[in-house]
Amino acid sequence: MSNIASRIRSLRKSKKLSQETLARAMDVQRTTVTNWERGIRVPDVAHASKLSRYFGVPIDYLYGRTQGRNTVLAPPTFTMDINLLNAKGQDELMQYYKYLLTQDRYRNEEIQTGNSE
Repeated sequence: MSNIASRIRSLRKSKKLSQETLARAMDVQRTTVTNWERGIRVPDVAHASKLSRYFGVPIDYLYGRTQGRNTVLAPPTFTMDINLLNAKGQDELMQYYKYLLTQDRYRNEEIQTGNSE
């Protein structure tokens, strides 16, 4: 079994995830995860990056180039091109965003925005 195959399997099991659950998170078929874990196939660069972010480990760890599993990675950044919306769409998007911020169940407790709304 290759380094990446054993690392994917080990990370998945450490999180107590089924292959099906990991497959859904990676937007692939379960057989793809099986093939990754058996070393039959290797994740492409996009999926390796996604696996890295999902498990919070460096890509180098996945490929066995480092033992440093606990390296802290920056969370992925969400971006969108708001200019694809017309003025009314942009206004509605901003209103909905502001509404979500008022709802405790949607707020990220780890981030302080400094807003006193």
